[in-house]
Amino acid sequence: MSNNLILNGCFTNGFSSWGGDDFSILADPVEGNYAHHNDISGLLFQILECGNTIKKNEHYQLTIKARSEKVDKMEPVLLINAGNNEFNIPCDNPDSHQLNSNWQELKFNFSIEEIEPKITGASIILKNFSDITNISLIKL
Repeated sequence: MSNNLILNGCFTNGFSSWGGDDFSILADPVEGNYAHHNDISGLLFQILECGNTIKKNEHYQLTIKARSEKVDKMEPVLLINAGNNEFNIPCDNPDSHQLNSNWQELKFNFSIEEIEPKITGASIILKNFSDITNISLIKL
């Protein structure tokens, strides 16, 4: 996907471009590589290249494949840095993302409103899952 803002979203290069603790890379015969965490308290994140990509007054969609046997709801956050301020941008549609033990594709929408000063950094933060892969973030 040429307009995907996420790097290594299928974990083909291990954890390259990702941060987080106590994750392992496993392989599924259908889904391919995925990040696995034994305890749902783990947090996986990626600092985005946002120089000319993440902008105010725009809309973005995060698509993932995930599953979990312990958690029933996933709520990722888009963290925006502007000057000395940080803004936690929650997804616009949090109530439609119930996880279960089967792989399922989920879509999360984010709206970046008027943020001042200029956006200088952005990260995607993912938590409350056991397994995750096929991660993409695109501008709508």
